[in-house]
Amino acid sequence: MKLVVKDLKKVFEGNPKKNIPDTIAVSDFSITVNDGELIGLLGPSGCGKSTILYMLAGLKEVTSGNIYFDDEDITDLPSEKRGVGLVFQNYALYPHLNVYQNIAFPLEDTYVTTNIKDYKIIFYKKYIELLKEYTEIQKIIFKYLGSNKGDSLEAINEISFKYNVPFKLSKKVYKLLKDKRHSYLEVLSNIYFYNEKIEKEKNKLNKRGYTIDEEFNLLKDNKILTKKRKIAKDEIDLEVLRVARIVQLENYLFRKPSELSGGQQQRVAIARALIKKPRLLLLDEPLSNLDARLRISTREEIRKIQKESKVTTVFVTHDQEEALSICDRIVILEKGKIKQIDIPQRAYDDPKNVFVASFLGTPPLNKFDAKVIKNKILVGNYVVFELNNNDLDGEEVVFSVRPEGLEITNDNNFKYYLEGKLDNYETLGRDKELVLNNEFNDSIKVVFKDDLVIDKLSYKLYINPKKVLLFKKSDGERIYL
Repeated sequence: MKLVVKDLKKVFEGNPKKNIPDTIAVSDFSITVNDGELIGLLGPSGCGKSTILYMLAGLKEVTSGNIYFDDEDITDLPSEKRGVGLVFQNYALYPHLNVYQNIAFPLEDTYVTTNIKDYKIIFYKKYIELLKEYTEIQKIIFKYLGSNKGDSLEAINEISFKYNVPFKLSKKVYKLLKDKRHSYLEVLSNIYFYNEKIEKEKNKLNKRGYTIDEEFNLLKDNKILTKKRKIAKDEIDLEVLRVARIVQLENYLFRKPSELSGGQQQRVAIARALIKKPRLLLLDEPLSNLDARLRISTREEIRKIQKESKVTTVFVTHDQEEALSICDRIVILEKGKIKQIDIPQRAYDDPKNVFVASFLGTPPLNKFDAKVIKNKILVGNYVVFELNNNDLDGEEVVFSVRPEGLEITNDNNFKYYLEGKLDNYETLGRDKELVLNNEFNDSIKVVFKDDLVIDKLSYKLYINPKKVLLFKKSDGERIYL
């Protein structure tokens, strides 16, 4: 499904009596999210990203603008009719229900209009198919067979997943085949018996003027009959199995949330959102409650889940590393307005303004107030860059360079440099970082090489011209060199 948002605006009313003005949380927000795309809303706290998500979900009213799912305008459609799945940062699982029950919950008491099928014949056919796999199924049963109740659950679970059948059917075949003394003749006898039941059921239908097609739909006068009904327990079983496979929780269905890790609990929440087959999946900072290592593994899992389910997804986060690592595109927001929409690497390499350049990157961007005089960019008395034209002569600018664009080296390969006094140096595993200061910036970050010996109080910071970013001081917009 393609999501199209046009000129979205959200204003929270103030209180004139208390001199509280209106707050514009989101303004002029327009975007197109392609079918199956994962897009990230990224920005600091208070930038409007969660407000946008809740407007997409229908949990907050839109002040102005429109939201389209494909060509359908759903701006004023109630939340429950939009077909969205929403996952919050706090998993919101029911502690007294097991994983299966938590995932299945959205389908309980859900009504659908479907073709009328003969579920007796479907059940008999599936049972016969399982009995034909007699040898393989007994291998599964004997692998788990023991005195504990949990052993039978594990066996039934594996049979259901391997053959994609409801648990009720797996239990039935388990009861028949768990006795090692059962002979193949008994299995053949059961197959014959249920084939007879299928024929009897068809004869009953024919006497009442009904027939069934190859997909077991009930027909009268060659027309498929339909009805509005609750989703059947067997159908819920199959849907739970489907999404449990996607989120890799097939072996945890009968555990309580308290028996799972934080990442597994978040996957349960995602599965519960996916079981409704949403047109749009909305993730509101789903990794915020996880520890650092678990965040990394879970965000990789979210990406795999999204790719497999192929559902159009909007992912809200304030963590740039999350957005850069898993999103097809990112939308960087400041005070409710879009500052840039781009693929992650290009947003980092080619920021359109100083806000985006400053927000993206760890360690952060080094910035210096500078002035252009006769084609030269000066930071104080240091010439840090030269321009090819004098269009900017006399302009005040923001001269910027990322930490990897500053080098401390004995090889004088670079023409431009600044000087800085050492404040601190940090070893961050793979990365090593110097923190320096001068009169132009009291926190200059430099990513340095392993072979650098830290033995001085001040250093020359050579500037790699390929890593320089220049911005207008007046409005922060990028000046392309």
